[in-house]
Amino acid sequence: MITAGGPTTFCQGGNVVLTSSLAENNLWSTGATTQSITVTAAGNYTVSSTQTLCTSLPVTVAFSPLPGAAGSISGPNQVFQGQSGVTYSVAAIPNATGYTWTLPPDAVITNGQNTRIIVVEFGPTATSGTMRVRGTNDCGSGTLSPVKTITVNMAPTLVLG
Repeated sequence: MITAGGPTTFCQGGNVVLTSSLAENNLWSTGATTQSITVTAAGNYTVSSTQTLCTSLPVTVAFSPLPGAAGSISGPNQVFQGQSGVTYSVAAIPNATGYTWTLPPDAVITNGQNTRIIVVEFGPTATSGTMRVRGTNDCGSGTLSPVKTITVNMAPTLVLG
């Protein structure tokens, strides 16, 4: 008997490893006791055996794709050092179960880590830089969003005269 071993859902581009419960060697045309196929899309695959009892093995596999490309980030382009409560967001990314953000120096996410909507605090020494986001899932990371340039201005000072 020939069976598909392991999980039934695979990551796009991953391998399905087929094994045999037969004791014979050279079961596959490659002479190995296991065979693997690359999953490029969901569907039906047929792998041939060199044994006369099992001439082929139909294998149906499903695959999980990587997250789609991230869109543009919404939120202010200019902030001040020491400013908090600044919200940024990105449209939902297809097939993403999480979100990874990169921020300018001395900027931190205070709410919404690993989600599509974050709240950021720009520290007292924050400097201008770029912001990007990408979707993630169990299969890996998607394409980064377009660069959003953030200009960090010095906090205004009050001069009493």
